[in-house]
Amino acid sequence: MTRFSRRRFLTMAGLATLGLAAGVLGWRRRELIEWLWHPGLAPAATGTLSEHAAQTMLAAAQALLDERVASDLYLDFFRWRAANAPGYRALYARFVLAVDDAARRTGAADFARAPLAQRRRILARWRPRRRWSRLSQGLLGREALRFSKFVVRDVFRLFSRTEAWTRTGYDFWPGTPRGLEGLDRPPRGAV
Repeated sequence: MTRFSRRRFLTMAGLATLGLAAGVLGWRRRELIEWLWHPGLAPAATGTLSEHAAQTMLAAAQALLDERVASDLYLDFFRWRAANAPGYRALYARFVLAVDDAARRTGAADFARAPLAQRRRILARWRPRRRWSRLSQGLLGREALRFSKFVVRDVFRLFSRTEAWTRTGYDFWPGTPRGLEGLDRPPRGAV
């Protein structure tokens, strides 16, 4: 009967563990990449968004897009998500804490009252990333990737589906009922 030394046993056990881990990762590779690239929201309670959180989210949308955003559109969007989509209220609360903390470190009272240039610098780290930097961010900074995906990208998507249309010259954005705005007045030239 052959006896193993402690060193040889630990070496073989380590190699077996690495082999098993490589096998599981190879088998679950697609799921692992999906997990790294697309972190989901943890199911959490829905509810109303506080006024401070709503104003901070609006300030973030203004800093990401332009100061001339339709504030009611974005406030309604954030409030609806917080009240109806599980996980968004908690995510928005964590986002507000993160940006307020970053604004305080730079000398502002809070994020919503910080100058526009300062708000843009704070939000620059959560701008959407390209492939490999997003993969490393998914491994090392999952919360930052969630902010990028569920706050920043959502603001850009909402803008592209609504206000971008009116800024390029259209009267309305797709999906807006139109053609009924003058029916409550008599036609021009009618006596």
